[in-house]
Amino acid sequence: MKRVFLVLLLVAAIYAGLAAWLSRTLRPRTDEGFFASPALNLVRTGSMGTPVLEGGHSFMKDIHRYTYWITPLDFLAQAAWYEAFGFSMISMRTLSIAFALAALAAWFLLMRRISGSAGLAVLAVALIGLDYNFAIGGSSGRMDMMAAALGFWALAAYLLLRQRSFAAAIVLSNALVAAAGLTHPVAGYLYFAGLLFLTLYYDRRRLRFGHLALAAVPYLLGFAGWGLYILRDPSAFVAQFLTNTKMHGRLTGFTAPWIGIVHEVTWRYLVSFGLGPHSASNRGPIFLKSVI
Repeated sequence: MKRVFLVLLLVAAIYAGLAAWLSRTLRPRTDEGFFASPALNLVRTGSMGTPVLEGGHSFMKDIHRYTYWITPLDFLAQAAWYEAFGFSMISMRTLSIAFALAALAAWFLLMRRISGSAGLAVLAVALIGLDYNFAIGGSSGRMDMMAAALGFWALAAYLLLRQRSFAAAIVLSNALVAAAGLTHPVAGYLYFAGLLFLTLYYDRRRLRFGHLALAAVPYLLGFAGWGLYILRDPSAFVAQFLTNTKMHGRLTGFTAPWIGIVHEVTWRYLVSFGLGPHSASNRGPIFLKSVI
């Protein structure tokens, strides 16, 4: 077990070093400015608007006072982080590194519980931690790593607690899924689907109506808190959030699911491996990743 811990520590150190290097060398992204602005504004003025966005579009309604175009938990986490460690691009990206390490810890526990093999769990952590996209995501100021860490810990918490206390497993895992959804909506339904699968696969015969009620409590509390913030300016919420959900064809997956599958392959995977329609902007032997 000591050897496993040392290897795991080594993998985490390599990942942290790689992500720290990337956080200092990658050029800033517009998204990082968009997502840092409400948190920094909250720290400095007590208002969670997004002052870096402006204009006459209806999407911008009251955006200097309230941020409704995305769910708010990431902004609150960033604000707490800036209060503790100060604000800078490196500070912002370091928060993502911390959540990435938390996500790797969750994966170790997940794989060890499912496989029963500590060695296989370490191998999984190494493959994930040294993955190109995971390294890039962990060195970006977006909320992706926070959402991933919360979601993976939701799955890990369920598997770790289900035999000790089924009720506690349900409450904690669903609370983490709700938190992931309040970090990014996509994470909410993605990890909810994963948790639902685990619950039905392992414990469908144990489920009772009371368990469903317990599972609903974290979502009701979480979205009640968000709802109180929305009630400060409901019309601005409708303008900002609904417009953002419709931008760039984000809802086409509901009307034409096959388009989502095509985009997933052509826009995400082929581009990442240097084989896609936009790969001309990627210089160097990036296509060699496709061999792996």
